[in-house]
Amino acid sequence: MIRVLYDTNIMISGLVWAGAPRRLLRLARQGQVQVVTSQVLLDELMEVLTRSDKSFAVSRTVAQTVVDDVRTFVTLVTPNRQVSICRDPDDNHLLACAATVQVDYIVTGDNDLLVLGTFEGIRIVNAKQFLEVLDAQSPLA
Repeated sequence: MIRVLYDTNIMISGLVWAGAPRRLLRLARQGQVQVVTSQVLLDELMEVLTRSDKSFAVSRTVAQTVVDDVRTFVTLVTPNRQVSICRDPDDNHLLACAATVQVDYIVTGDNDLLVLGTFEGIRIVNAKQFLEVLDAQSPLA
């Protein structure tokens, strides 16, 4: 089974809008991919969901329900190292999480990560590219 780390922007997009990120969340819920994340990334998800400047902002209670639901289809990891490649510390944390368990893919909409292409053998792709990988591996492909 493919092991993947979905960036918070993929989680938000999948929860709020239709399209490729929503399909990725559905595949994770169905157990067709193994999604890993960290408590820091779940905290970021909670923070973004409740930000008043977002059109999709929800209450802390609703956001907690969403995070609790996400916990049902992800595996929590704790990074065992530091990474200092990206200008954004949140991106460095994501890379450290991915490297700790050596995921196959990082799926993100963040151009600062996408421009890397790979990190320690981990492919960094957007949602559409990851769906193309999954579709190509499908027995019906």
